[in-house]
Amino acid sequence: MLAELEALLPKIEKVADVAYRREILAAQVPVDDKLFSLFETHTDCIVKGQRDVSFGHKINLTSGKSNLIFDCILERGNPADSSYFQKALGNLAVNFNITPRDAARDGGYASRANLGYAQAKGIVNIVFNKVKGSQQNITKYRFKIITRT
Repeated sequence: MLAELEALLPKIEKVADVAYRREILAAQVPVDDKLFSLFETHTDCIVKGQRDVSFGHKINLTSGKSNLIFDCILERGNPADSSYFQKALGNLAVNFNITPRDAARDGGYASRANLGYAQAKGIVNIVFNKVKGSQQNITKYRFKIITRT
């Protein structure tokens, strides 16, 4: 038991250091310096917009019409959803030698760079849907970013 407690000491010192820097010195502490769990040290802080904070990992799944998962991307931290789009399409090309004809993503993936990338790869229908929970704009719009609120 003593060995287990001694193994926790460096982690506890890290938490104390971050608390001191943040609360006493009023310093901004980079996320990479923070420890969110003593026992699951790989845990990340995930914030979606102005919503509540969650702890865990952010993953990006790519599936086909049948909902078969073709790709899974797991990265440390809380990267923007838009950063996953080109990686996911690239993984499909490398792992399966395919480029989808159609792609539908939620609004978090929307960017001019991602739209241009999709066009350059030959994707015929691309939708970045901003309507929460909606399925109404899925493929009839060629090369448009759909942004309805």
